[in-house]
Amino acid sequence: MLNKFNWPLWHWHIENSSICSLRCPRCPRQETTHDFAQTSLTLEFFQKNFNKDFLQNVWLISFCGDYGDPIYGKDFIEIVEYLK
Repeated sequence: MLNKFNWPLWHWHIENSSICSLRCPRCPRQETTHDFAQTSLTLEFFQKNFNKDFLQNVWLISFCGDYGDPIYGKDFIEIVEYLK
């Protein structure tokens, strides 16, 4: 699978949740004055956007936590099971 620049899209870096209960000192949540939305991607989102044909070309999916902790995402375990 290639994007419009003909770059391979085999590694996906996904932030599945913006929910976090920690207050890390250098986190963007602590260094800005506005509130961040508390949202997460659902299993239905992954089923719709990451079907079996698409996943055949994906080698690696990383769940990151730039603005939230991935483990707080709705359906996180089910999403990982689906992607595996």
